[in-house]
Amino acid sequence: MATNTELERVTHQRMHNYRGCAIVEIRHLVFEEEGVLGSKPFDQRNVQDLLQTFEMVGCQNLEPEHRVSVIISDEALKNSLERSQATQNLLMDCVNPPTLKFDDDVRLVCIHGKHRLTAGELSGTTTWLADLYLDGK
Repeated sequence: MATNTELERVTHQRMHNYRGCAIVEIRHLVFEEEGVLGSKPFDQRNVQDLLQTFEMVGCQNLEPEHRVSVIISDEALKNSLERSQATQNLLMDCVNPPTLKFDDDVRLVCIHGKHRLTAGELSGTTTWLADLYLDGK
């Protein structure tokens, strides 16, 4: 069980690395391998359930409660802001987040959401709202 000191440290680190939110193309999002601490095993049934939900109520890929958390390098963030003609301040507007453009080879590691993103992609969705965290390097 985590102590208050550990929770405070993690919270501080998370807030220190948070850079805001943006709309990103799903093709730039990847997941760590199975078996990483805290990751759920991939279950195709979850994807099918989500596809049915998306048919009824929509994908809601830009709703704040469905955003995914991603890890981004400082260099990739700076390049995407320049390429997108956006500023760091715009990333703090999660009501009207900017769309970030990345070089084709850039991949952002998602911390969660593999079932939702897979279902979104299968339903034809190409973008998703993401919280951006620096990789700490």
